[in-house]
Amino acid sequence: MLAAANCYRGSSKMATRSTQISDARSLLDEPVEAFYLDSEIVRWLNDADVIFAQEAEFTEFSSTANIVADQREYALPSTLTRIKAVYVNGNLVDPIDIKDEATFTNSGIANAALATLGVVSYFRQFGTNILLFPTPTSAITDGLKVIYYGTVAAIGAASSTATSALPVAFHDAASYYAAYKGKLKRQEYDKAAALQTIFKGRITDAKRLLHPRTRAGLPKVRDEDQLVYTPFGLEW
Repeated sequence: MLAAANCYRGSSKMATRSTQISDARSLLDEPVEAFYLDSEIVRWLNDADVIFAQEAEFTEFSSTANIVADQREYALPSTLTRIKAVYVNGNLVDPIDIKDEATFTNSGIANAALATLGVVSYFRQFGTNILLFPTPTSAITDGLKVIYYGTVAAIGAASSTATSALPVAFHDAASYYAAYKGKLKRQEYDKAAALQTIFKGRITDAKRLLHPRTRAGLPKVRDEDQLVYTPFGLEW
């Protein structure tokens, strides 16, 4: 299993969960527990963090694993949502689709020389695993490194010390989402829709800040930010 290390993209200063609960209650016009329980607001805030992290991709993780001789398949972390880049022995390797897999196996003609040398040059994500091509012929300590976007950890309860997973510039987004869910509970659908629109707008703001684009449809080229690898192929 790959061992993960996390690095937030954006501010390292985080808002506390208790602050977000207060903000959500202000939007719901209910400063203390009555119709809404703190526990359900915490649940909505946690849901917001997960949705925001997946959509805005502000949490990057770095995972490493030892390469084992003659082993092609390696497990990926359960928190992974999208692979950003894969390195083998310090070298960036390219993704392939399942339809191209046979071409790049050890017996593939196009990869015969690399197969002889045991040089891994390609990868494919297969569910929760990653496959390397050709199969490594030598063991390498910490030889496999995967950079990926992932989910965030839930905060179990209201707390004045537990910090929100969102960058401080966007900590209000979770409160808007919680208020949106609260208005749905009261069946105040117009108000819920307005709050949902604000939440989606904050996600868009985060994407623009964290993933600046140089021209329509293409992200700013920045190290391995150039490409994003998904189970469905290559994306800019």
